[in-house]
Amino acid sequence: MLCGTLLVTIQSFNLGIGFSIMQSIASSRSPAAQSELHESINAGISVALGLMSASFLAALMIPIAISGDLLWTDMDSALRLYFAQCVVIVFVTGGVKFLELVMLFSFRGFERIDLAAGYNIAIRAGGIALGGLLVYEGGGVKILLLANLSASTIMLGVEVWRLRGLIPAWRFAWPGSTVYIRSLLKHGVWVWLQSFVLILCTQADRYIVSYIDIKHFSYYALAATLFSQGLVMISAITPWFQPRIAALKTNRSDTVPIYFSTYSFLSALGVVGLSLLFWIYEPLMRLWLGAEKFMGISGFIVPFIRYALCAVPTIVPIAYLNASGHQKSCFKINLLTGICTVLAELIVLYYSHNVYDIITILICGAILNAVLLHYAVHRGFPHKSLWHNVILSILPPATAFTMTFSTGIYTQLCLLIATLISVRLVYVKRLKEILKIWQV
Repeated sequence: MLCGTLLVTIQSFNLGIGFSIMQSIASSRSPAAQSELHESINAGISVALGLMSASFLAALMIPIAISGDLLWTDMDSALRLYFAQCVVIVFVTGGVKFLELVMLFSFRGFERIDLAAGYNIAIRAGGIALGGLLVYEGGGVKILLLANLSASTIMLGVEVWRLRGLIPAWRFAWPGSTVYIRSLLKHGVWVWLQSFVLILCTQADRYIVSYIDIKHFSYYALAATLFSQGLVMISAITPWFQPRIAALKTNRSDTVPIYFSTYSFLSALGVVGLSLLFWIYEPLMRLWLGAEKFMGISGFIVPFIRYALCAVPTIVPIAYLNASGHQKSCFKINLLTGICTVLAELIVLYYSHNVYDIITILICGAILNAVLLHYAVHRGFPHKSLWHNVILSILPPATAFTMTFSTGIYTQLCLLIATLISVRLVYVKRLKEILKIWQV
């Protein structure tokens, strides 16, 4: 568990190079910009190699720290040596994964989401399968970590070979152009900072709830995790969308149709899914979690459905602003709403000590974030009359949101029908448009 957390922590210091290399490749795929494409890839690999070197240096410091009795002095010497070996392997794996990140996001930049997803699955499945086999034969945690490192290293070679197939004329040159390196870091760092803000905002409420009511904290954290992971699953649809937006922006083409088409597709998926969950969550959760755990978590399900309905409309605007070169504006909006949300949660902590007030604050923060993000996106559109599209887009989640407050079964049924009708009227036409886009 600790090794997994350490690996995630190492990867969190990626400086946003994955996103920036994807955006740079998507913007320079034309035949006339091949030199820029090669320079961008070389710059991304150069940054990744720098981060990998830092990770390897940290790995080398572990034996030095142990020999000087600076780490884990309360452990048995044999256990301390074994644990140190595991940590060294994790740091080496983290370094390799910086290069892996550049490769996977390069495929996204070429709009080869199939390759990025396939290699990512192969890395994870290969590491688990190989590690599981070795552990079955008597290996321990160290063997499992070595299996993961081996799978990542082998697949990294495959990814480099496949990338060469996409751009045969490309040759790696060290070091990359400092101009392109600065450009990648300039665009990537804002996305990187956004991730820290989002992590802070999504974790702050749990720390506050643990202080307010430790008895129900585990149930609150379980519900919050379920819905946050659900939102992550929905947002996983956007990777194909971002390189297309970056390419259109570079060519000064109209991004309005693809934006509203993607927004409609994702919003329809989220609104319909959450509306149906509102109706079936009780038997579903009771069957999944058991009667005892369901009784503890049941009071948090509907409030988090409301929160998710308000958060779904923010996913595509965030992806659009980042892909279209407005990463700094997106960061400022997320930072502002994040600060307001955390401050409001602290006020609740001081005055009311009510867990449900914390979820209300999350809902209000999501609404504020959605309003500001939609304004930032729409401000860049050439057609000011498109505001009616934004207003219409809010109608289905607003109807579903209202349904969650109703009590009578017939009222809820009428509002469910109204939600489905609004989805049909507002989104379906755009869904047909996005199907045409996917066929291009």
